[in-house]
Amino acid sequence: MNVKNSKTKTHFGFQQINTEDKSEKVRKIFDNVVEGYDLMNDLMSFGIHRIWKRIAVEMSEIRADSFFLDLARGTGDMVKLMLPRLSHEGTAMLSYINEKMLVSGRDKLIDLGISKFLSVQIDAQIRPFKQDSLDVISMAFGLRNVPNKTKALN
Repeated sequence: MNVKNSKTKTHFGFQQINTEDKSEKVRKIFDNVVEGYDLMNDLMSFGIHRIWKRIAVEMSEIRADSFFLDLARGTGDMVKLMLPRLSHEGTAMLSYINEKMLVSGRDKLIDLGISKFLSVQIDAQIRPFKQDSLDVISMAFGLRNVPNKTKALN
């Protein structure tokens, strides 16, 4: 039996690839689009993604003391929307698997005068938190780039 053919497959654009190869391919793409990522999202969604994110914040029922984790959100736009709802007892965490995107998002928030957040490099499939230790977890469009969506959602 060919070992390569027995590996689990996942989608990557319009092709099927080995699941274990997807994270590296996604990382390489996002290394190259860091600078224009927000503009790219605006163009691809005609800006509607901004409305969707505001609706998600409204629906999250975040409390002032919530511990909020935004997965796969290197640019920080959800953290920016959630932070005004948190008191000094609340915590917002910006995360991304790709270091360049994470640093870009962190710097973008700091440049906007936003500093009350944590910035952590995390794989959405492997979260280092105890069960029920987070109040709100969000992931905007990042789910499309996760090799094992079920694992990330669990």
